[in-house]
Amino acid sequence: MENKIKLRPSLYIGLGGTGMKAVLNTKKLFIETYGEKPPMIGFLGIDTNVSEFNTTLPLKNGKFVQLDKPERIKLTCDNPVAHYEYKKYKWMPRENVPALRNLSKYGAGQVRTNGRISVFRNKGSFGDRLERDIDALMLATKNIDNNKFELIGTEPDIHLVFSVCGGTGAGTFIDIAYLINEIKDQSSLIGYAVLPGVFKAMNPNNSERVRANAYGSIKDLDYLVSVAMDKLEPVEIGCLKNPQVQKYPFSSMIFIDNTSTSGYTYDDINQLSEVISIGLFASATASGDNINSKAINTLLEDRSTMVENKYAWISGYSAAMLSYRSEDLAKVYSMKSAQQLIQNILSESLKTDKEDVDSDPNKIANIWIDNAKIRENNSHDDLINQLININEIEISNAEIDVDTAKNTMDDYINDKQQYDNQMKIVEQKVRKEVAEQLDELVLKYMNKSNFGNVGTTLLILSHIKSQINIFVEEMESESEKLASKTAGLQSELAMRIKDLEQYANKKFKNLFTKSETYENLYDAIKLAAQEILKNKLEIARRGKAKHIFGNILIKIEETTTTIETLQLNLKSVENELTEKISRTQNYNENSLKNFEIDLAENEIKAVIPNHSEIIITHFIAGLANQSLLDIIDKNTAKSAILAYTDHLPGTENWKKRTIDDALNRLSENQDEFDEEIKRLILKSESLLKIDDGGRDCAEGGTLEDKIKRDYLVVVPDEKNSLLAKDGYFKDKLLRDDRDSMQFVTDPHLKRNILIYRKEGTIPAYAINSLNSYIYEYEHCTISTHFDEVIRQRMKQEMFDIQPKAQGEDENLHLWVLGQVFKLIKYNREHYWYSVPKKETFRDASSDEYYVKMSGTTHNNVYSEFIDKVLINDDIRKHFESSIDKEISKMGDDKWDELKNDLKQNYATKYLQCHISYRTMKAGIGYKDILSLYNKEKYYIDNKLV
Repeated sequence: MENKIKLRPSLYIGLGGTGMKAVLNTKKLFIETYGEKPPMIGFLGIDTNVSEFNTTLPLKNGKFVQLDKPERIKLTCDNPVAHYEYKKYKWMPRENVPALRNLSKYGAGQVRTNGRISVFRNKGSFGDRLERDIDALMLATKNIDNNKFELIGTEPDIHLVFSVCGGTGAGTFIDIAYLINEIKDQSSLIGYAVLPGVFKAMNPNNSERVRANAYGSIKDLDYLVSVAMDKLEPVEIGCLKNPQVQKYPFSSMIFIDNTSTSGYTYDDINQLSEVISIGLFASATASGDNINSKAINTLLEDRSTMVENKYAWISGYSAAMLSYRSEDLAKVYSMKSAQQLIQNILSESLKTDKEDVDSDPNKIANIWIDNAKIRENNSHDDLINQLININEIEISNAEIDVDTAKNTMDDYINDKQQYDNQMKIVEQKVRKEVAEQLDELVLKYMNKSNFGNVGTTLLILSHIKSQINIFVEEMESESEKLASKTAGLQSELAMRIKDLEQYANKKFKNLFTKSETYENLYDAIKLAAQEILKNKLEIARRGKAKHIFGNILIKIEETTTTIETLQLNLKSVENELTEKISRTQNYNENSLKNFEIDLAENEIKAVIPNHSEIIITHFIAGLANQSLLDIIDKNTAKSAILAYTDHLPGTENWKKRTIDDALNRLSENQDEFDEEIKRLILKSESLLKIDDGGRDCAEGGTLEDKIKRDYLVVVPDEKNSLLAKDGYFKDKLLRDDRDSMQFVTDPHLKRNILIYRKEGTIPAYAINSLNSYIYEYEHCTISTHFDEVIRQRMKQEMFDIQPKAQGEDENLHLWVLGQVFKLIKYNREHYWYSVPKKETFRDASSDEYYVKMSGTTHNNVYSEFIDKVLINDDIRKHFESSIDKEISKMGDDKWDELKNDLKQNYATKYLQCHISYRTMKAGIGYKDILSLYNKEKYYIDNKLV
């Protein structure tokens, strides 16, 4: 089999609700792309709150996907307070113990140690389960269908997704990462951590610990990086078989915030789950080697973005997808064609090439009645004459006399068995023939043309039924009239027999000759008897006719019911298709597709089938018995109709279209094409903003200057992709040689283009939103660290997320507050600094206690202040004591007011600078001055105490 599906063995583990949402979205992408969950791909959801396992997501086919039971691990902890022992759980902070009481009922509840104790309570079985799942994935890779799949690599990549803000994910991710390393240390382990911004946006009033937890989680990880990289004493991870570890557990750590670099904010965790899932999916495809090569071991290999003593271990990330749902366009075309086919079938008027009887259901019914020879109106006796011809009833040829006349005539009248047998035979024959003719009529008009099959056939049957009811009424009326004649005819016969008896008694012999009179009397008696017999047979044949008509009506009723059932089911199928069309058209609207651009979004709502393709006779020819009556059942009808419309030329054309076809058509209008690509670029912006705090990297240059952006663009065919052609996409995205872009061809993604963006690593302190976590972290009533022993160790070692440069904070303190308290000032194009009251520092050109500095720009003066002024101990002490006196005079309240004012108005009220802040920010020649200002502002916002 050509074009095998190439996939990397991958295990996706979601911790807590956030992680499981992302993993479930990833499972959905695999199923919708490949029609199944590939055997070398595994999914696992881990949570303390079992209700999270019930989450489902809609698939394009109308079904739903969820994590199946074998893909779930419940971290239960019944009665955790009773099981808690200090000696056993020394890592548990004492202030967190009361929170354990809610664990078994409500889950971890934004308490990290609640999530962690669940790992410890289940560590034996949990570790074994993790090992079994990894082994099962490895076994599945050995048993794949080699005709369909091809493995990329042998060792699985393991992706761990969680938030650093809650209880389960934030409380367990470190332990689980180390457990995975212990089980499968040769595998790559990539972490995806969601920051608290999205949770504050979703629920600002019920997320009091998310920022505190995030700060604690990041500080824990930053310390573990230091332990690994600086070879500090090992830390103890008690859930491991070998608890002493000195290794950092992750190959790469990706952080996802909710604000893009251009400032767009996402306010729903489902949105971030989507962007994570696109990257997770891409990492297992043919592009996975390239993605993982950019993600793995950057901590060990890249030191260019270290800042002072801080290692860079956090990566920014984003992903976006350009899609063209040609399969959905084909489905909509097929379903709309199916609806048109149904409407044609259900129409109540025939479409003919000329005006003839075939266009009038009433005429069709009349012709059929005449051809079936059952008409019984308008002087027609077609049916009853078939049963028996009254004109052929012979007169009695029996010899009679006065004594035998009555009995002989009674026998003649009552002996009609021969006629009954004859009518019975004819009746059976007529019934069969009429039933067959009715079936032929129904089949003819059910299968006749391209319009009106069901509706016209029902109208024809209705007209036949109406006329038969008229015939029956006529039969009944005639039978009543015939029955009313019976008594008179019988009286006539009796009178003729009486005449014979009287003549025999010679009362009238004088009137006639004997021979002549007897002959006349006998004939009169036989004629009278014949009329009685004919009358009886007239009644009998009408009765038989009524039976035949009754059977025809039953047949019509049954056939009508069958066709009406078909009609009802076809209408039901049509309505069901309407709902499916709407769901398919609005699939992206019903999902949070914030990181996908669907090029079919407008096109799919304007799909119109080609009516000339939809030919009922062609459809019927494909049915089992080549009749619409084969599809009475609703499901049978739907399957048969869609089997036909799914292979219409128009449907097949939609199926063949690729995303390159869509882009080629879009490029016919260059402005529209550029606009869509601009949208795609915005969606692919990194979701991790950085703030270097005005510090330069250890090797020189700012983080913004040093950080690299690596783009991986997965296309169906690089040679024919407009994005790759003439460097189009590179020109749109890459800044300079720092950035890289690689195109990867994956023919199995012919309806998608994936963009995977990886930002170079940064130190933890440079996360832009980190400073907003500090207040809640410092004021949280419980510990937000995962391990109390490690937290105490960090305190003893005075570990801080912030970089530590020798003396920088002290120098900034004197420089910033020197400006605030006018110990440093800018005056008349010169900078001045205050000195003690000693003649050695006097200067004839200065005010009495100030010395003019030689520098003329803010940044040059700062360098002079550090390198030439503060090295004098007397001046340093003068600055320190002067600042302390000013602060003491103010008192705590005034000092707090001043610090708040500095945060708000430092640039406009206190900064001693030769240019305004607005000027330095706008001008391209003030980069160094702005860098110094940023350091000053960072110090005020985060360090000033």
